Amino acid sequence: MIPNLKVDIIYYKTQSDFELEFNLSGYCRMRIFKSSANTPEELLNSLACDLDRSRVILVVTDVLGNDCGVTTISDAVGLKLEPIDKAALNIKSTDEIYIPKNAVPLVSKSGAYGGCIAESGVQSIIMITDNRALRHDIMKTLVHQYIFDIAQLEAYKQRQKIEEKTIEVEEVSISSPQAAENNEQGFELNEESEPSEIGNGIFSAPGTNLVINSPDSELEQEDEPNETEPVLKSKRKRGSDFLLLIIVVLLLIGFGVLAYFFIYLPVSGGSFSFGSNGNDFGKAIETWLFH
Repeated sequence: MIPNLKVDIIYYKTQSDFELEFNLSGYCRMRIFKSSANTPEELLNSLACDLDRSRVILVVTDVLGNDCGVTTISDAVGLKLEPIDKAALNIKSTDEIYIPKNAVPLVSKSGAYGGCIAESGVQSIIMITDNRALRHDIMKTLVHQYIFDIAQLEAYKQRQKIEEKTIEVEEVSISSPQAAENNEQGFELNEESEPSEIGNGIFSAPGTNLVINSPDSELEQEDEPNETEPVLKSKRKRGSDFLLLIIVVLLLIGFGVLAYFFIYLPVSGGSFSFGSNGNDFGKAIETWLFH
């Protein structure tokens, strides 16, 4: 069974885009969650919830300038901003462009910069421009294939687990604690900008006293089945069936006895009576049983 890829979309200071969501859902099996934010605090609140439940987070925002969503997200997850070598990437822009360290820039065929992809462990944050025409161009040429490849990788991992008959296997590297933490946990918001514990679903917005308990991960946790309950129910059912069988047999015997004395004997010309001492009925039963 191919798992659903969990994708969160955050619209930061921009309108939602139904066409983007519709086209994205056509590339693989996925569950899309979406939210909107108009302030840095709202953006970080949404990001905290999304990091706790989704494999891919897509943030639609202005990708240029100091007040863009890229700067806010980079500070929150602790990734330092670095300038892009525009000449090497053939970017045709006079603006200074900064992206998180080790992030992959998204550049259209015409040389327009439209965002970037930051990865940590198994999670990806895709920051893409709020320019609709450029956004759709980059989604079609770059992002759709990237998300499709992630979905194929998740499906391959799922097949491996089924073939090996394993429920969950955690492999923690002891050679590099930092690498192990990145591989297993994904992004964590920077403690300097945000006192947070994303893995535990607790996040505090900067400059506020608001604490949000993020919803339980959509990686739903199923309750462990109670193995003793079906056994007890089966035993009770067998016991009640056996008791019912005994009652039915006794009723059939009783009906047979009554039918013999009150129907068969009168029809066949025989008779019996309850004597004064009560023995005639007993003798009649003895005669019926042992004749």
